[in-house]
Amino acid sequence: MTSHTPAGPPDTPAAPAASTPPPAMGALLIGSPRSGTTLLRRLIDAHPRVFCPPELNLVSSTARMLRDQHLAQGLPVGLLSSFRCAGYPEHLVLDRLRGVVAEVYSDLARSAGKSVWVDKDVFSGLFVPELELLFAGTARYVWLVRHPLDVVVSMAELFARQGAYPHEFHGYLTRHPVVVEACAHAWVDINRAMAALAARAGDRVLRITYEDLVTGPDPVLAEVSRFLGVPEAPDLATAALANRENFGKGDWKTWSKESIDTAALGRWRTLQPDTLDRLVAITGDTMRELGYEIPGLRHHPDGTADLRSADRDRQALQRVLMGG
Repeated sequence: MTSHTPAGPPDTPAAPAASTPPPAMGALLIGSPRSGTTLLRRLIDAHPRVFCPPELNLVSSTARMLRDQHLAQGLPVGLLSSFRCAGYPEHLVLDRLRGVVAEVYSDLARSAGKSVWVDKDVFSGLFVPELELLFAGTARYVWLVRHPLDVVVSMAELFARQGAYPHEFHGYLTRHPVVVEACAHAWVDINRAMAALAARAGDRVLRITYEDLVTGPDPVLAEVSRFLGVPEAPDLATAALANRENFGKGDWKTWSKESIDTAALGRWRTLQPDTLDRLVAITGDTMRELGYEIPGLRHHPDGTADLRSADRDRQALQRVLMGG
């Protein structure tokens, strides 16, 4: 009988064949849900050099694998912790996963006749630390920010229409059972994570706002083009909104629009004062840091709340949630 000694874990992954160039690394479009990322994705994809497809969930699914779950005793269970426990270096799996993502997107971009790829995934913003670990300083980030109170109203509308909540929000709703407050906390977490990444990554992060995008799309898209290293392209908004194919996943509202408008700005003004107070308490510091003005409270001069105005606010919010 022949005895075999198990081989120890390899120290480094095998080198790729010299004739195979590494796939080009692209960029990630990150923003909280309901920040306008689907609209921006369509606009970016209209560029003749940039491939930004509907949501493929490749990046967020890969990032999700890198997040440990913990047993009751605190034992981490996940991909990287399992590799470490088995004695394998974690770069072994990170290098391979990074290569898979880049290769898939590079192949898709080439098949579309384009040279640069951008990933858009509505939930990527919930995995910023994992994305940073996965891409190890090689990816660029287009960070889209929208007024948090408009985001909250839009999220509440979406959840009411769907009659359900995405799995990624279950933790927020467990900790914060009031839906609008859960949405506000998610907005804060995503944008604080991106602000921290921007501080570390410097010029690999481009921050733009939804408000700038819808009030003046051309200069914003020109800035995005320069950031991605491609020539500016004229009439991207016209070309994007004229394309009625390749919908994929994303915000259904963008497909009903024939032009970019500012109709969705300021919808937070439908919120009743006590709700507004609670949401500002959650989002106010981050709003201020990102350059948004903190809404003033709507009270009578004697300091008492205007009950008639509050009643109108409740009715308006109900119309928003019911799609009216």
